[in-house]
Amino acid sequence: MCAARQQRYAVFLSGFDYSIEYHNSKANANADSLSRLPLPTSQDNNELEDDTCMYYQDIVESIPVSAKTIAKESRCYKIISKVITFVTNDE
Repeated sequence: MCAARQQRYAVFLSGFDYSIEYHNSKANANADSLSRLPLPTSQDNNELEDDTCMYYQDIVESIPVSAKTIAKESRCYKIISKVITFVTNDE
């Protein structure tokens, strides 16, 4: 699985409240057998990815910090302002 897809799933899953618990294989036999006999999906994978992208876009748009705010605050820090100067002046 590529890193971008993992990031999308991580963002998608962050919207849920869940916990992960360990169960040994004997206690997990029914889930194991179900995973080996999957039913065909009724939802197209492209449609699922579109939903995930839309969710991710909603998260990004709801972030309370803008690029302008980050740029403004970055100039206040001595080291970061030096980096900005070096990068913009090709030094």
